[in-house]
Amino acid sequence: MPTATIPFRVTQAFPVSAADAYAWATDFDAKDIALFGRKGRRKVTRLTDDTLILADTIVQDDGSKVSSKKLVHLYPERLSWTSTHLDGPTKHSQLFYEITPRGKRGSELTYSGHRLETVKDATPRAVKARSAEVTKMAGGAWKKLAAALVADHR
Repeated sequence: MPTATIPFRVTQAFPVSAADAYAWATDFDAKDIALFGRKGRRKVTRLTDDTLILADTIVQDDGSKVSSKKLVHLYPERLSWTSTHLDGPTKHSQLFYEITPRGKRGSELTYSGHRLETVKDATPRAVKARSAEVTKMAGGAWKKLAAALVADHR
């Protein structure tokens, strides 16, 4: 089966400052999987102050497990970070996260990337449809994370 690049872009507003949103979003730990409403585990390995590896194992709805490792680079001066999938079902996918201020007490995350997936149909129409699915899925995940961020800042 062919591999296709699935582009996506999602924005998510946060009712906290950009600095607070960035600090919260990049404070990776073992509890992160539960914030997505999933079961699984995460191991965080810090390579340097601004580079880490996330090793995740997620339990799927059918009980199967999917594991992946991601190389994360932090850019605190730009309130952004990247995530490159080193293995797993979306190996070599690259994701970009950037938080921008929206007034004194608000911010917005832009989450975008190119997700590489093995697909049955790599036609432009099929890729566009899959891009819409990934965008919806990513948007739903960040809505859950935004709710967790708000709960943590009460």
